[in-house]
Amino acid sequence: MYNMINKNGYLVINVHVNSDSPLGMVYRIRNKIKNKNIANTMSLSCIETELKESGFKIEKVMFYSFYPRTGPWLGLLASKLIIPIEKICRFLKIPEKFAQSFILVCRPT
Repeated sequence: MYNMINKNGYLVINVHVNSDSPLGMVYRIRNKIKNKNIANTMSLSCIETELKESGFKIEKVMFYSFYPRTGPWLGLLASKLIIPIEKICRFLKIPEKFAQSFILVCRPT
């Protein structure tokens, strides 16, 4: 990727399952119990190390989505819960590092 990006370009990465989030922790435990990698997770510190070793610098991190994936279990109710749960988490000042997902904006160094 480093060789494909213009010197003034950006690399944008969307991490869907933050390993520090409650869902990420559940996924990691399930992976250990089943002794196989069913779902991938990644923490900010892990990806930061990988990016640095690959010649990138993180310029911005945006955490989002405290509401965990519920799949088909809650159906339409899930779509009605997303915004209130996000607002409650922001109001309670839940640390962003516990959000399920995050986006990184990176530049080549």
